[in-house]
Amino acid sequence: MRLAFAVRVARADLGNFFIWQFREVDGFLVSGKNSGTHWVKFMLSVALAHHAGLAPPAHTSGRAADAIIGHPRWGRQHAALPFIGSSHSIPSGAFGWHVGMFRPPPVVLLVRDIRDAMLSNYVKWRDQYGMSLADYVRARPLGRKLVADVWWYVHFFNRWGDVARAWPGRVLVVPYEAVRAGPGPWLVRMAAHFGVTLSEADVAAALAFSGRDAIEARLDPAETETIVPRAAAREAARFSEADLGYLRDLFGRFLRHGLGYDFAAAARTAA
Repeated sequence: MRLAFAVRVARADLGNFFIWQFREVDGFLVSGKNSGTHWVKFMLSVALAHHAGLAPPAHTSGRAADAIIGHPRWGRQHAALPFIGSSHSIPSGAFGWHVGMFRPPPVVLLVRDIRDAMLSNYVKWRDQYGMSLADYVRARPLGRKLVADVWWYVHFFNRWGDVARAWPGRVLVVPYEAVRAGPGPWLVRMAAHFGVTLSEADVAAALAFSGRDAIEARLDPAETETIVPRAAAREAARFSEADLGYLRDLFGRFLRHGLGYDFAAAARTAA
């Protein structure tokens, strides 16, 4: 399994230089899959829009959601704001080297407890996966390609942990759970990381969308992807003790960077 994971990582390392490809951006909002991306991105977009006197994004999903923070391929959209690209990408290992050409712009890294992110991912894509939760947990590194499996999350945490260690101060790690507990101060910190000082009014405008209902109400009706899984379905998904034991062992063997989470007692580096 270790060799298979190494092959998977090596394949990705050869192809993902998106930080360098989009080096004209002023910063990146990078998030783990199923880690509150649309919610945090929309709130931060609203705060930045209010700060610059612009209209907020019309929707919390779809292309309209990219009006302030979006895929870097869309280019700079507002001269009054930093050009912030959003991504789920895992960069090449080269960006974990302290070499000038691989220096990243400011990155806000939104992360979530891997176990919770996996449950959310499974519920969202369960029909497409067509497998039990136990089989999803035990997906092989080079097996069937899934939207995100445990190996994707381990790779994501390890690589971004490497980048944060190589470039101190360039990566602001933002735990989803902490934002849930108190979004206001985190919005201020995220904006400051991109060079913007938010006012109390800017934050207040964003906090109007801090609730689940507010995000759901602004989903793009033309989008078919499930952005906000139904709470009942998510709550019904539970790992067995065997699943949790398997994950603890896997994290202990393969996870180098916990990014502040205590997934396993061993092999953990604080970001």
